[in-house]
Amino acid sequence: DHPFIYIQTSDGVRIYEIYSCYRTHDSSSTYTFGLETGTEAFQKYLDETTEQSLYITGIEPDSSDRIVTLSTCTNESDEERFVVHGRLIPR
Repeated sequence: DHPFIYIQTSDGVRIYEIYSCYRTHDSSSTYTFGLETGTEAFQKYLDETTEQSLYITGIEPDSSDRIVTLSTCTNESDEERFVVHGRLIPR
């Protein structure tokens, strides 16, 4: 129902389209940082996060995209997190 993430910055609003959302207990790959845009490692990360999605969004991010990851706890357990990934829609 809500396919976008809106983030207010000092430069204005950035809009991200959600490509993946899921629950996770294993944060080893979900919370990976520092991957460089355009690399095979970044594309592998995008493919893995897309495959975990609870919904098929039809969005296939590629390694040239800029993404955002949001994470929050759930009511299920102290170890479980709900994660949403979005890719930036260029202005």
